[in-house]
Amino acid sequence: MAEKILIKFKGHDKLSSSAISHYVQQTDINYVKLMIIQKICTLIKDGLDPDQLVVASKSADLFNTTQTAYNDYDDFFILAKKGESAKDFWNVINRHYRPVVFYKQNNEYIPIFNYQDEDRLIIRNLSVNSPVNMSFEGAGSALADLYYAPEREQRNRIQWQNEQIGQVVSNINEIGKASSTINDPAVPEGVKRYAENILNQVMQRQEKLNAEIGLTDGRFQILG
Repeated sequence: MAEKILIKFKGHDKLSSSAISHYVQQTDINYVKLMIIQKICTLIKDGLDPDQLVVASKSADLFNTTQTAYNDYDDFFILAKKGESAKDFWNVINRHYRPVVFYKQNNEYIPIFNYQDEDRLIIRNLSVNSPVNMSFEGAGSALADLYYAPEREQRNRIQWQNEQIGQVVSNINEIGKASSTINDPAVPEGVKRYAENILNQVMQRQEKLNAEIGLTDGRFQILG
């Protein structure tokens, strides 16, 4: 399980319910994509044959209360297999809202990310009073990246660090970034190239979302 953080932040005054709902939904989609590409790169770095990866079209049930079981593989429609077409495999992950990726191990297909596992994005608080207040819990390597979208990253890190005590600043800087996982020397160049493309697109979309909602006043708590 990745190191978890809790982030609290505010948005613009007088945001509509549809704007808030859109932000939460799209942030969750972006978060899942970051988790998937990180888990793919980690598995490959640890020795998984990339050709054992497949991506399915049946998105996980949003209200599912159980994890995707190994034998659920037969209930999914497979859109692409990495071993047959790397381009198709990565395109499905990039374009599908909630892709489900499996890897083959000992004649079983295992989902690399469960929507009910410990690393999922959890809304801990959502207040629509003006200004809107939100708090999300999730894997630091994905959630911190989404808060620090590219253009804002350096400015926000400096501002945030100036407001925190030293040890907390040290800890937050030690949280892994998605880009660090992707750029590990053990990750093949082909995988790295596709994963970086998805990462860049996710970050661009999140940067726009953060600007639209007026994300500000972020506070982090390291959960371990």
